[in-house]
Amino acid sequence: MEKKIQYVIIAIFVIAVIGIALGISLTGNKTVSTTKTQTVSGTNQASGSSPSTASNTSDTGLFKLRAPSMSSVSVINLADELGYYKENGIAIEYTGTTNGGPENIMTVASGSNDVGLSAFSAIVNAIAKGTKIKVVVPSIGTSVDNPDYKWYALNTSSIKTASDLKGKTIAVNTLGAQADYVTRAYLYQNNLTPADVQLVVLPYENMEQALKQGQVDVIAPNGNFWKKAEADGGVRTLFTDAQVTGDQVKTGTFMSTDFIEKHPDIAKKFVNATTKAIEWDKQNRDQSRVLLAKFLSENSGNSTLASYFSGWSIRTPPIITDSDVQFWIDVMVKEGTLKTGQLKPSDIYTNEFNPYA
Repeated sequence: MEKKIQYVIIAIFVIAVIGIALGISLTGNKTVSTTKTQTVSGTNQASGSSPSTASNTSDTGLFKLRAPSMSSVSVINLADELGYYKENGIAIEYTGTTNGGPENIMTVASGSNDVGLSAFSAIVNAIAKGTKIKVVVPSIGTSVDNPDYKWYALNTSSIKTASDLKGKTIAVNTLGAQADYVTRAYLYQNNLTPADVQLVVLPYENMEQALKQGQVDVIAPNGNFWKKAEADGGVRTLFTDAQVTGDQVKTGTFMSTDFIEKHPDIAKKFVNATTKAIEWDKQNRDQSRVLLAKFLSENSGNSTLASYFSGWSIRTPPIITDSDVQFWIDVMVKEGTLKTGQLKPSDIYTNEFNPYA
């Protein structure tokens, strides 16, 4: 274990030096990095920034809406493949792959993107620090029947209960987002604290291999990645996000408040197209898999992941409720990240543009 931690510390140092020297994003980095300090990448730097003044008109005359690509598939991808954005006068421009919600928040707040996706945990944290964004439409839910995240140990692992996690290494995709905060909530619910475990950062794509090679003790993949891990075998579920949080919309699609104020018509059209795709998928799951596989193939993704797709677990009607957000506000008050009464759910999201509200 000491040797593994030494390697991790060295990796963090090297990454930090390179990042500072070159000013590059670390998206796609495959090195495991560890920390016990809660962070939200870039939110402090970006909180005072304003959107780019670049032209919003595409070559086709449609309104160009910049969005990040994700390591998995999103409802934005499906709505785009269905042509729903084009119907609403919008052309989605994918600006490159990001490594999770905190980075998406940074790119939208800084004006590099117009929309982004993130778990409410990271969004609440960012808004508390002054980042000017607001969620306009749900993007991923979780339920006991179809959770978004699962925490796995090897079948041969001695980890059976929460108490067995003490001193163990848990891999999450990024700090300050869903897997990180659900892990924290689970530990609190079982009379442990984050200081009792070692949280490490690892891309979803590398989690299963790292677990099977003994580099980490527990992994927390989401969506299609946990479905692949189960299909490959050799792993055992410890708990799911829905067992910790209950059924909820746990990820939202957001825009900067400045963008919303300048382009309320585009916000409304975007939400209309996105919610239409959410509901279409519920009735056409097999066709969704085909379209998402096409999207991944055309955008350098792993098209086989689409075969594991089982929806986004978003309630009908596809709206956000106060309880989706209040859970995370309460967790952060408990951690001391927020003061009681500092934020309320309406500071985080709006259903103003949602045709189902």
